[in-house]
Amino acid sequence: MEKSFLLKKQEAKTLKERFPHLQERTLKEIVKVADQFGEFTRLCYEGRKPEAIFEELGVLGEKDKERAIIDIFQNYVNWCYSKENKTHSVRMYISRLKKVFYHHGITVNEFALKANLQYKKEEKDELHALTVEEIQKILLVARKDKISYYSALVSTGCRPSELLQVRMKDIDLSEVRPIIKIRAGNTKTKTGRSVFLTQEATEHLKKKISGLRSENDLVWGDPSYSKVWGNQQEEGRRFTFLTKRIGLDMKYESTGRNQITLYSFRSFFFNACANVHREGYAHRMTGHGGYLPQYDRMSTETKLDMFLSVEPHLTIDSKLRKDKMREELKNENQELKKQIILNKDMKKQLNEMKELKKNLAMKFLKNSTNYTE
Repeated sequence: MEKSFLLKKQEAKTLKERFPHLQERTLKEIVKVADQFGEFTRLCYEGRKPEAIFEELGVLGEKDKERAIIDIFQNYVNWCYSKENKTHSVRMYISRLKKVFYHHGITVNEFALKANLQYKKEEKDELHALTVEEIQKILLVARKDKISYYSALVSTGCRPSELLQVRMKDIDLSEVRPIIKIRAGNTKTKTGRSVFLTQEATEHLKKKISGLRSENDLVWGDPSYSKVWGNQQEEGRRFTFLTKRIGLDMKYESTGRNQITLYSFRSFFFNACANVHREGYAHRMTGHGGYLPQYDRMSTETKLDMFLSVEPHLTIDSKLRKDKMREELKNENQELKKQIILNKDMKKQLNEMKELKKNLAMKFLKNSTNYTE
């Protein structure tokens, strides 16, 4: 029987045509896993190519096919471990391999796969918390054109790729602190938000944008890259080289990954926000979905006030940091004095009410005695 023209049309599609909404980075990962799967099938299935595996699965009954798919995936997991891959990488490969199977017309039962696949338990190191002193060390040796980028990452908690896509027209300099509009299409969660720059980061920004002419000019990104992913990779390589040069290239034992990366600035910002306004605010400011939706309905003035209370903890320069902390302490003392005065007034009012109550009780008692007589 001749194959349906609908299936023929589906089979003719490329990965990009089949998954048009996936990011370029994800598509590259799928292609990489597809190539790995080809190496795996040749080694583990007597030299067969992936096409032979998919063709065989296509003629099996549903129950046999499900068992065969689980067996293939488990063998692939074991093969990945034999190549010294870590569990977090293997899980990512499996998620991409499911797309490869779907691309070849094989539907994977997600629930059965999740219930049956066996992974090694992964070791997890204690995460490194970036310190102010480490940031100071980084900014001290960073290239002048990178200081503004690193300062903005500290100040906003943005993902590196989000700031690399910011253009001049996305920055509002009319408020007390610059407001940066992070466009929805440039975020991981496809949700836009507004972030602020500290006074310290603003000074670095002014130097950075002094040479820009058009409102469409990228502020921190490199226009020579057609895709932001390539730009982010290059920024990551440069930052890794910088941390190695100054002795901040410590690595986690379990993964071998660097403890300090561009994402460490984001964690630093999150912790500062969480310490001042709790985690809900920190999640929303860093662009995590599903947190503090009421924040979106706040006025710009309210948002700015909340940010200004965090600003001292995001200031890196030692002198500026001390000045900000001193100013914060002064404001706290003023608030405390106001509270003390308010408490005194309330105490005075309470005593007056007690006295009034006492007088009324005595008057009532006297009237009652007179009435009895």
